[in-house]
Amino acid sequence: IALEATGGFVQVIGRQASYFWKYEDYQMTRKTIDYLLKMGTYFILLILAIIFVFNLVLHLYPFKILFVTFIYAFLIGVLLLVIAPLHTIYQRWMITVAVVGGTLITICLNQFTMVKIYFTHWIGILVAIILARAYVIYFFRKKIQINTEKSTLKLKDSVFIYQNYQYFLYGVFIYIFIFTDRILAWSTNSNDNEKLPFVVFFEKD
Repeated sequence: IALEATGGFVQVIGRQASYFWKYEDYQMTRKTIDYLLKMGTYFILLILAIIFVFNLVLHLYPFKILFVTFIYAFLIGVLLLVIAPLHTIYQRWMITVAVVGGTLITICLNQFTMVKIYFTHWIGILVAIILARAYVIYFFRKKIQINTEKSTLKLKDSVFIYQNYQYFLYGVFIYIFIFTDRILAWSTNSNDNEKLPFVVFFEKD
């Protein structure tokens, strides 16, 4: 869910933000990134809302499972969105720092506290999000202070969509293509005598 919901926005960040970055228009680069992060977050929530409504009608999953899935999907989706600009602005080392930071927090919580495993994961992902986002904000603040020239351009939704819809669709469909294999694998059973407990079921063992 996280990868498919954000795939289009990640592609557009890579395309549109890098265009302004190439011309050293840091104001517009930051505006573009902020705009796409906001739209991407809304889109994840929209996808989750649609799934919730479908589940309300069809009763495919217990709401407890849906709740856990939604938190993972939202946090991982936001993480993918906040680390995407780090590719564009050539600060890729910070992706490693953010992910390692979140991982270390998760390991410490798991080893030295009684915090439940879901919460250790969620806290770790949240730490990685905060580290990546905080760095992007700091990075652009420093860049814009050095280059004080202000951009007069404004982001227009219609123009923005027209210029980038192909990249957005590519990002969505490439992940649908990649995950079709997994969806098929997780919705079939090797043993015909056993019935899967859910329509799509990931057997961790």
